[in-house]
Order: sequence, then structure tokens, then C-alpha cells
Amino acid sequence: ETIRARVLGRERELLALRQEVSEMRAKMRDNLGSKETSAGRAVNAFDAGQPFDLKQDAGGIVDIEFMVQYAALAWSDDHPQLLTYTDNIRILDGLREQRLLPADDVAALQEAYKALRSVAHRLALQKQPGKVAGDQLVGERRTVMRIWQELFSSTEGQFAIGVIGFMLVMGGWMLVAGLKKSRGKG
Repeated sequence: ETIRARVLGRERELLALRQEVSEMRAKMRDNLGSKETSAGRAVNAFDAGQPFDLKQDAGGIVDIEFMVQYAALAWSDDHPQLLTYTDNIRILDGLREQRLLPADDVAALQEAYKALRSVAHRLALQKQPGKVAGDQLVGERRTVMRIWQELFSSTEGQFAIGVIGFMLVMGGWMLVAGLKKSRGKG
């Protein structure tokens, strides 16, 4: 447990980590996702006649798992409580509790994860491949894809860095305001 915390909780360069995780996931999608829909990213990905791979296509289970693991790697040096649990649902709870992801996004990811896993388990029990028609689970998939885009966007206004930056600015502002008040200047 100590070794796990030390390895996972070390400080990382966030931009490099984000790029590495995003590139690794793209390679997996390209190799393991549905070819007919460019792994769930093509215009036809939500068509009833096209397959959706519950695990590997965009908006699927592995996207959620990658987001959760990225967040744990990115922020556990400052928020070691993210390393308390190893399951995705409780790590997401920790991201909400630490205000690293908005509560609505955490709830949406948890519900999508449970819905996708439920369908995958049902198909596995029936000895069926983990694929459904492209017009299934559309809301969940679009939500996962939106949050992925926000988390892994390379723009300077990137969501996670923006939240952290805002918290740092507000914390600094509150510290300055407190110092001025304690010196009788506020």
C-alpha cells in the first residue's frame, strides 16, 4: 500500500501526462474499437445499424476508466485521499469531494459507468460480444465524450487546469484579503 501510494502519488507534469494518456487511449481505440465507426467517433457512430463497443469505443467504459486514472495520477500528490480506493466509483466520489470535478459531471460519469457495465455484464452472461446498436446509450456516451473533451483538451482554458487555477487565485486572494484585514488595511 505504501509503495502504491508513493508511485501513484508522485508529482507529475500535467500537460505531458494528459498528452500521454490521451495518445495511449487513442491508440487503443484505433486498434480495439469498432472499425465501422472509427471507434465511435465517426458521424455514423450513433446510427442503429452500426455497432457500439461498450468498452473500447469513444464514450465507453475504458474512456471513463482512463479519465479516473488520469485524475488520480494528476492530482493525488496534492490530494492523497484519491488513493484511498482503487475502484472507479469511489475515486470519482473523491474527485467530487475534493472539488476537482464538478458534482454533476461525477454523477453523470458514475451513472454512465454503471449503465455501460450493466449492459456489458448482461451480454457477457449471455455469452454475447460486448457490443450494442449505435443508437443505444446515446446520452451516456455523449456525456462521457463531452467530459473527456473537457478534461483532455489541449487549449489553455482546459477545464481541470482552469478549476485548479481558479482555486489557487481565489485562495491567494483570500490570503491577501485576510492579511490586509489583520493589518487594519481592509
